[in-house]
Amino acid sequence: MGNNQSSTAVKTTDEIVEEISEVKDGGGGRKSSDVVMEASVSESVTDSDSDYEEDEEDVEDDEELMERLQILEDARQLKQLAVAFLHPERPVEVDPTASARCFFNRASAPEQETSEEANYREMVLADAAALKQAAIYYMYPERLVVTTDAAATARCFFDRASAPEQESLEEAEERAMVLADAA
Repeated sequence: MGNNQSSTAVKTTDEIVEEISEVKDGGGGRKSSDVVMEASVSESVTDSDSDYEEDEEDVEDDEELMERLQILEDARQLKQLAVAFLHPERPVEVDPTASARCFFNRASAPEQETSEEANYREMVLADAAALKQAAIYYMYPERLVVTTDAAATARCFFDRASAPEQESLEEAEERAMVLADAA
């Protein structure tokens, strides 16, 4: 289609506005849907290379506008956050439709225990740790005994005052011979 053909089929915006005003006034006997149909038909007839280029420009303009609006919205939110930090004495503004649940009373919250239960649990865990340590002492007798008290001392089991007296090797042999003779 050449430019001459498309220009004759295209209605100007003034003509479309006049038709819409006639419909509103009740003149002409046409419905508003007819006018809209004619406007959309006239737009489809005028598609040409220049219209395609204008559409691309419109899309780019829309993208730039959306980006600008997003930047302005981010700036507004940053300003609100800065005001909240700079003026903590101001009341918090909350959306009235916002609702919240109590963190501690929710269904998935862990059960709360009383202080007596907590003390008992702590005592049981301490007993379990002591039993584990005792089991390790019995399982591994080759391990050295570790003390944390520097003043801790030990005495020899065999040299203590209440220990039975040790016989010498000669005395033991002599006693064994006497027992053998008696038998």
